[in-house]
Amino acid sequence: MVITVSDPTSFWSQVEAHKNVDNLFILFSGSVQEDTKKSWCPDCVRAAPIVVNLIEEKKGSVFIECDIPRPVWKDQANPHPYKTDEKLKITRLPTLLHYKQGVETGRLIEAECYDEELAKKFFS
Repeated sequence: MVITVSDPTSFWSQVEAHKNVDNLFILFSGSVQEDTKKSWCPDCVRAAPIVVNLIEEKKGSVFIECDIPRPVWKDQANPHPYKTDEKLKITRLPTLLHYKQGVETGRLIEAECYDEELAKKFFS
């Protein structure tokens, strides 16, 4: 099951709705631009095929993708809610989280997300 979250205010309700799942993966990534059909975030572009492939292999998992527009992420005057959330503290993209039964059990950040061996271990 893949769920896309574009509005940060609905993020925790999605996590809560899947708190009894053993494998909940959450990817925070730069949103896809209309003109290029790719994320504005170069690290996110590199991570996407690896993460998508591993998610497809991980049957029975729930995957939440949080797309973040560049202007909103880069706005220094108004920090993005994912940056200021006490539980999340997402400061770099991409960031990949794993939750089991409602508890965060792992986190990959930036280049770790496109390190294929590290990502495979994360999903195993």
